[in-house]
Amino acid sequence: MCNLLLGEFNVLKNRYLHVDWKEDTAYWGKKSLFARLETAKVNVKTQNNIITLYKVFGKEKIFGRGDVVSVLLITARPATDLIKKMQA
Repeated sequence: MCNLLLGEFNVLKNRYLHVDWKEDTAYWGKKSLFARLETAKVNVKTQNNIITLYKVFGKEKIFGRGDVVSVLLITARPATDLIKKMQA
């Protein structure tokens, strides 16, 4: 196979494409969600909203602004702000 999408004609083989993936445990550490929320600089209402989203979606599911709006029954702007706080 060749990489035709990028206009390259290099041969793609598994032995050349091996990726050594390691989970970054230094970022998450061993702290639970609740321990991280206690140290975060957000108010109690925001903490409760984050916990609600965690209960609904868990760690593995990806969600967007529309999902936050439907779960928390808030408008789009506060949902966007909440997602920005969660990313920081």
